[in-house]
Amino acid sequence: MKLLLNTNFIKIFILLLSTCSINGLYAQTTVFDFEAAATSNDFLGCGGGFGGGVPIGIVADPIAPTNMVFEVTKTASAADFAGICTTDPAVIDLSVDHQLCIDFYTTDASGTLRIKLEEEPVVGATLWEYEFVTSNGWGTYCIDTNTPSVQNPGVTAAGNVYDRLVVFPDFGAVGTGTDETYYFDDVTVSPVTCDLIVTNNSVTCDASTAGIDTYTATFDFNQPTAPGVAGTYTLTTTSGGTIGGDDPDMMASGTITITGISEGTNADINITGGTGCNISTTQLSPACTPPYDITFQVDMCEQIANGGFDPTTQSVFVTGGNANQTGNYFDCGMALTDANMDGVYEITNTYPDGYSINYKFLIGDQAWANTGACTGAGYEQIVGPCGNGDRNFVVSGSNATIPEVCYASCTACTTCSCDLSLIAGTATCDALTGGVDTYEATFTFSQTTAPGVAGTYTLTTTSGGTIGGDDPDMMTSGTITISGIPEGTDADLALTDNMNCNLNVTVTSPVCAPSYNITFQVDMCEQIANGGFDPATQAVFVTGGAIYPNCDMAMTDGDMDGVYDLTRPYLDGTTFNWKYLIGDPAWANTGACTGAGFEANLPAPCGFGAFSDRQHTVNGMDETLSVVCFSSCDPCTSCVAGAGCTDPNSVNYDPTATVDDGSCEYMYTFNVDTNCPDFQDAPPADQTINLVGLTGPIFGWCGGCNDMTNNGSGVYTVTLQLQQGLVLEYKYQTHDGAGGWLNQEQLVDDVMAGGTCAPVTDGANFANRQITLPAMDMMYNDVFGSCDACPVACPPSLTLSAGESGTVDYESSGNISSTSIIASGAMIDYDSATDIDLNPDFEVVLGAVFCAFIDGCGGAAINSDDTSNLQQSDNNIQDNKNVETSKE
Repeated sequence: MKLLLNTNFIKIFILLLSTCSINGLYAQTTVFDFEAAATSNDFLGCGGGFGGGVPIGIVADPIAPTNMVFEVTKTASAADFAGICTTDPAVIDLSVDHQLCIDFYTTDASGTLRIKLEEEPVVGATLWEYEFVTSNGWGTYCIDTNTPSVQNPGVTAAGNVYDRLVVFPDFGAVGTGTDETYYFDDVTVSPVTCDLIVTNNSVTCDASTAGIDTYTATFDFNQPTAPGVAGTYTLTTTSGGTIGGDDPDMMASGTITITGISEGTNADINITGGTGCNISTTQLSPACTPPYDITFQVDMCEQIANGGFDPTTQSVFVTGGNANQTGNYFDCGMALTDANMDGVYEITNTYPDGYSINYKFLIGDQAWANTGACTGAGYEQIVGPCGNGDRNFVVSGSNATIPEVCYASCTACTTCSCDLSLIAGTATCDALTGGVDTYEATFTFSQTTAPGVAGTYTLTTTSGGTIGGDDPDMMTSGTITISGIPEGTDADLALTDNMNCNLNVTVTSPVCAPSYNITFQVDMCEQIANGGFDPATQAVFVTGGAIYPNCDMAMTDGDMDGVYDLTRPYLDGTTFNWKYLIGDPAWANTGACTGAGFEANLPAPCGFGAFSDRQHTVNGMDETLSVVCFSSCDPCTSCVAGAGCTDPNSVNYDPTATVDDGSCEYMYTFNVDTNCPDFQDAPPADQTINLVGLTGPIFGWCGGCNDMTNNGSGVYTVTLQLQQGLVLEYKYQTHDGAGGWLNQEQLVDDVMAGGTCAPVTDGANFANRQITLPAMDMMYNDVFGSCDACPVACPPSLTLSAGESGTVDYESSGNISSTSIIASGAMIDYDSATDIDLNPDFEVVLGAVFCAFIDGCGGAAINSDDTSNLQQSDNNIQDNKNVETSKE
């Protein structure tokens, strides 16, 4: 722990005092102090030496020898990114504390300290850079980790826990020819009480000349509370120039500028005041010298001829040294191209005047061009005067094309030659039908010598179609065509001769089907009203289904009426599934999202597939889809004045409601028979516990939350109050009375055998029941583990009421009396040995099948017209054609 009170330490100490509460100084956590093993960590050069950073270890403070610090040496030949990192996991907790500080010592007059926080094994997650000016002494450098990363401006460290610290002393400067020693100590985290947030914006040169120009730096600020409430801010800079722009004492957000800064001097802004604010942030000086275009060229013909390079699967890169101007030797962001297919690859990049470019050519994976990352495999090994490790070129006041060289050589290629060049051209559809059309591809060729001198050319394709157009054996230049290629097949043309020409060019297939604009609309008023959606902090997305795997389609509400819309083009005939999703607005920038926030499974007629998605097919025109309510097939109604439940038979009838909003709730009774083999063959683990419950996703797949009661005959029952129209997914299970599952019904075998009681299934691992609740009290009768009814003991009499659904055979050795309502889709039999009384309120809904038999429990068969014992009361059967009296 440092005892020396240098200027920087006193400055930080004052900051600590300024942020005291009535209980004393705010809490500070020391991550490393190097005083004892428990608060220390070994450091190694990251990645095998990491460019020359050599860790020494814990040594005495060069200023205060009683204090212990960590020493690191940047070697004489170190790379500009030389640094060291912790070898064991650390705990750098920024989930609550957002201020990170480090003590650092240097003898440099000026330099850049960069520190990096990482989460193993995800390396390079966040990175901050600090600019400091010291003179043979210690400095304490702090940052609010809500500040965006300089490596990834969209990322901040606050809110995370990191386990690895990387320190880059004098970052960006290569070795000076002598070893340089640095020390660091006391890495701490603490709360940030400052309300002001300052982020770097940009640096802009006032001019670009060969001399020293001036530039302007801009910094963005914002503060959640009103400006000036927390105190008066003081703005200073050590960069020179004039501070201007917006005043944080007067505005909640704005831009601070520093104008007239000399090129080569980094721009820093320091803000103190407010409530414990001590903010420093730095932007690097731009290079205001005029940039020049430098073109690299490399001939790959020898590598192509000997099989060392395959143009169809590989790329050539300019990398190594500092060619990418970042100092990252393994950055493959500069891929060369061969536009005229002559085997010579080239790329043009801009560099400031006087820049010394060290580089090599590298053969690698084409995908590296998209990521920028590469490995060392494939580097050329140069022999000759241009070698000495890397190639080198110095920019000298003008655009330049570096002379063409052969790969891995200082001179041009001499062993291979191809006189003809071939360039991919256009693709033109023959028709636009919406089906599979054909198209024609064109390729342009040219050659410098007379045609036919280099040999006879052979043209082939694997695309189908017919090769035509001009003949390279007869013409110096012209166009080759392939006609009649099926849409969806890329057009490839191979051209070879007997003099090392081996060219292959591909034209991508066009999309020949016309596209139309489809506009999605969803009304979020109900979600806004019930707190399920906050337009200020959340967004609505069109996602789900195979065509929308990510959250890159954010909807907007331009007129602020609660209806969000989005228009996108789709090919004619395309059928796509989707759902609406409430999520983070930031997802629109990344395309990534989670499943949380999806609207509920949708019933027919708008729900399709295993996940009850919405679905639409493009039908040869622009279309605007109907406005629907989130999680509904219909427009919103509860947002309308007077909306409510208007059914007097419901549980939650609202006599003041004038518009039915579908919110009515009814009593739904579920009966499950456990007397059948599917239950008896797989009993609970503990035979002394025989508790049955109903569960499902809307109940959180709980164990025993809807406990059922045994009616004494092995049939368990429970009545639930639920909202009409709910698509209820459920199944039955046994439990131990404390929320633990013992057994659950298995319905996959029934579904595979043609059963329809469990439509929510993957056909192998699970099958769940699903029903849509009607607008009436209803009874559902199920058999544990089965889609089919099972025979039960025949009671002397039965009295039935409420609703009936499913497939049920009611048997009685005496009479059956019923006031039930037989639901649409149900198949219900009454089998009585004596008589069947259909009392007032009995009803068979259109679409149900109801049969009555006077031979219950397998009694004597009756004649189909023997209805002497069948009593019909008050003509309450509403659909007589579905009621039969027959024999079994």
